[in-house]
Amino acid sequence: MTSKWYSIAKAEYQVSTSSMRSSRTRNMVALLAFGLIWAIFLAPFMIGTIMELILPFASLQILLVTIFPGLMRAVMFFLWMIILIIPLSRALQEIKIGQWEILLSNDVRTRDIMIGSFLGKLPIYGLLVLYLAPPFFALFFLAFEVTLIGQILIYLTLFIAVLTTIWLSNLITVAIQAKLGESPRGKDIANGV
Repeated sequence: MTSKWYSIAKAEYQVSTSSMRSSRTRNMVALLAFGLIWAIFLAPFMIGTIMELILPFASLQILLVTIFPGLMRAVMFFLWMIILIIPLSRALQEIKIGQWEILLSNDVRTRDIMIGSFLGKLPIYGLLVLYLAPPFFALFFLAFEVTLIGQILIYLTLFIAVLTTIWLSNLITVAIQAKLGESPRGKDIANGV
């Protein structure tokens, strides 16, 4: 018998990828492959070319090296907020308190629901970050002449930060839904939100 969290994760994944139902696996593999090519090769090349047209990179490099520490903190905070807020707003738009009651009445633990919904959201939000982060990081890679191994390490660090943020978002969503589902007034407020 499969784990309950696996069934929940599979259902969450299928709901989030329902638009590509007939060829879900093939499309996700293609999106991942193109995303990796985009992140490692295309984005740095395109951003570098555009920046070279606007301003010669030699004069821009000194400016970039001085402003990048603060800029990267702002970019990372921006990406963190997006990854935290999008799942929260999406979850609160479709309050699943009734769905939770059905799951919990069928001997499913809250831990299974949390792990399943986290793992079900992971592929979509992972692809979102894979496509949004490279334009921000491309200038950094060019200014500091980051090697391919350095790029991979930076993306792995970003991936761990994204995992943590998605887990935190999932935890906050579960807490809000559980709190709103405790009372009839809370259910009315949840439906109003």
